[in-house]
Amino acid sequence: MGRIFAFTSTQQSDSETRDPDQGTRSRHNRLDRKRWQSRIYLCFSAAFIVFLINLTVTIAAIAKHGLGQDYRQMLYEGDCDTVRKLNVGVHVIINALSTILLASSNYCMQCLSAPTREEVDRAHASGRWLDIGILSTRNLRAIQKRRALL
Repeated sequence: MGRIFAFTSTQQSDSETRDPDQGTRSRHNRLDRKRWQSRIYLCFSAAFIVFLINLTVTIAAIAKHGLGQDYRQMLYEGDCDTVRKLNVGVHVIINALSTILLASSNYCMQCLSAPTREEVDRAHASGRWLDIGILSTRNLRAIQKRRALL
């Protein structure tokens, strides 16, 4: 049977002995900000890769087969069983790329529209309330303008 050991320190740093809320909270906020910003860049990279894949496949299909009547073109003609398997494979790839794009954009919207603790405190001080844990246009008035524009 496995055991988990937790080691705790009894010594306190200077910032924890002076004001436990101020020093550790600001360090924690900086780490959280770096963490979500790096994840935003990861999501942007994933979305950009999906865009490049779509663009490359579209250009390759047009270069190989040209544009047909009404901008439609047959990409493959052959045995029904082969066409069925290719159709399923292509749709699996399309769905996977769409899922990556949807997950990336949803994460970015959640991060950018979520109010910070300071923004919630400011709203409460002025008698307003904000939505926490859901996407809400109400929050756009209370969050930083830069984040709201993104």
